[in-house]
Amino acid sequence: MLGAFLTLVTWVGLGQLVALLVSPLLARLYDPGAFGVFSIFTAVAGILASFATGRYDQALLLEEQDSRAADLLTLATRVCMATCLSLWLLLWLLRPLLLSRFSVDPAVAYWLPLTPALTFGVAMLFALNAWFNRTRSYRLIAGSKAFQSVFGHLVMVTLGFAGWGAAGLVWGTIAGYLGAILWMGLLVRRAVLPYRPTAQALRQAARDHRDFPLYSAPANLIQFLCSYSILFGTMFFYSAEWIGLFALAQRVTVAPLILVRDSIVQVFSRELTLRPVHRRSALYLKTLGLSVLVFSGLALPIVLFGPKLFALVFGSRWETAGMLARNLAPWLISSMSVNAVLYIFAASGRNRDVLIWQIAYLGGTGAMLYRLSSLGLPELLLYLSAYSAVMYSILAVMGLGVLGGPVKSPPPEEIPEP
Repeated sequence: MLGAFLTLVTWVGLGQLVALLVSPLLARLYDPGAFGVFSIFTAVAGILASFATGRYDQALLLEEQDSRAADLLTLATRVCMATCLSLWLLLWLLRPLLLSRFSVDPAVAYWLPLTPALTFGVAMLFALNAWFNRTRSYRLIAGSKAFQSVFGHLVMVTLGFAGWGAAGLVWGTIAGYLGAILWMGLLVRRAVLPYRPTAQALRQAARDHRDFPLYSAPANLIQFLCSYSILFGTMFFYSAEWIGLFALAQRVTVAPLILVRDSIVQVFSRELTLRPVHRRSALYLKTLGLSVLVFSGLALPIVLFGPKLFALVFGSRWETAGMLARNLAPWLISSMSVNAVLYIFAASGRNRDVLIWQIAYLGGTGAMLYRLSSLGLPELLLYLSAYSAVMYSILAVMGLGVLGGPVKSPPPEEIPEP
C-alpha cells in the first residue's frame, strides 16, 4: 500500500511540478485572452467527461472475473465514443448560437466543437486507469499522468513559440491526453482482446451495473459543476481576458496544494478506519484544524504579496491575476481544508448529505453570479470566495454529525470534491 501510494504521489507530483514550472513561460508566450479561451475549453471538456463513459469504468473494481471487467471496459469505451460523437454533432450545430450567446471572445465558440476530442481523452484516461488499478499496475497509472502532463506542455510551448495563440494551448492539451490513452490503450488491448466481449455480454454488463449511469454519473456531474461553477458563471458576463487572468490565478494557487491535501486525505482516511468511535471526533477536529493552519500558511504569501509575486514571476500583464488569487484565498483555504476530511461522509455511507450540500452550493453560486454580475471580477470573486468559505464551514459542521456511525474500510480511490 505504501509503495503504491509513494509511486502515485511521486509521478503525479512530477506532472504537477512540470505544469507549475512551465506556467511562467506559457504566461509570456500566451496572452490572457488565449488562457481564457483555453480555460473554458478544458472546463467544458472536464464536465462532459464526468458522464461520457456512463461511469461503467468505475464498476471495474467490483468484478471478480477479468472477463466481466473486460466487458465493462469495452462497454465504457463504446458509450464514450457514442457520447463524444453525439456531443460533437450537437456543438457543431449550436456554434452559431454559441457565437451570439457568449460574451467572451468568439474563439470560444470556434473551439467548442473540438471539446469532444478532449472529452474522449479525459474520460478514457480515467477508464484505462481504472483497469490498471484493478491489476495494481500503479507505475503505469502514474506514468500515464506524468506523460500526459509533460508531453502536453511540450506541445504547448512549441506551438507558443510558433505563435499559435489559443490554438497552441488547445492542441497541446488534446495531444497530451490522446497520446497517453494511445499508449495505455495498446497495453490494455493485449489484456482485453483474449476475452472478445460479445454483444450479449455487453448488454448483460449494462443491465447489471445500470446504477452507475443512473446515479453515479449525475452525482459526478454535480461534483464537477461545483468545481467549475465560478468559471462557468463568469464566462457569460466577462471577457476572455478576465477569464484568462482568473484561470491562471486558480491554476498556480490550487495545483501546489493538491498534493498536500491528498497526503492528508490518505492519512486521515486510514486513521479513521482504525480509531474507535469515541476517538473519531478528536481525530476529525485535529485533522481539520491542522489543515486550516497548513493551508492558511501556504496561502499567506499570496494574500500579502499576490499582485507583486505574479508580476515578478509571470510578467507585468499578469499583475491583476495576483489580485484575483488574493481574493480567492478564503475559498482556497476552506475548500482544501474541508476536502481533506471529506472522506468521513463516504466512509459513513452519507454521500447523500454531500449531494444535498453540493446542490445548495450550486444554487447559491448561481444566484450570486446573477445578482452581482454588474460588479468587476475582482469584487465578484471576493464575494464568491467569502460565500464559499461559509458553505464549506457548514459542510465541516455537518461532518461532525456523521461521526457516530460505522466507518467502512478500505478508503476509496477518489475523494469527492465539491
